[in-house]
Amino acid sequence: MEILIQLLLNLVIIYYCIITLINIFKYVIDGFKSLFRRGRKTKYHRRSNSYLAKASNNNPGYAGAWHQLLKRVNFDVELAERLVSQCKRRNPRKSDRWCIEKAIHDLERDRGL
Repeated sequence: MEILIQLLLNLVIIYYCIITLINIFKYVIDGFKSLFRRGRKTKYHRRSNSYLAKASNNNPGYAGAWHQLLKRVNFDVELAERLVSQCKRRNPRKSDRWCIEKAIHDLERDRGL
């Protein structure tokens, strides 16, 4: 009877060890996923071959607005360009600076900032 109780106790300990190992692996995998996500944002931040990124570097008049928009979207250049190009399609007569400021305003309004 004592052997059976010891065996059962050992099985319970092994079960909890396995569960703990599974949770550790999940934590490590989530850590790797977040590293890759961060790397992607860094890649977007460094990317400067887009029209708006080049224009903002050449025209200091709205470089500050472009940087503010990039900060609002966590330096995701593709997202920022998509927001500005949507605004440009809806308001073709407006300037790039106006569209950038409109995108910032829309983000602040939608996020409740």
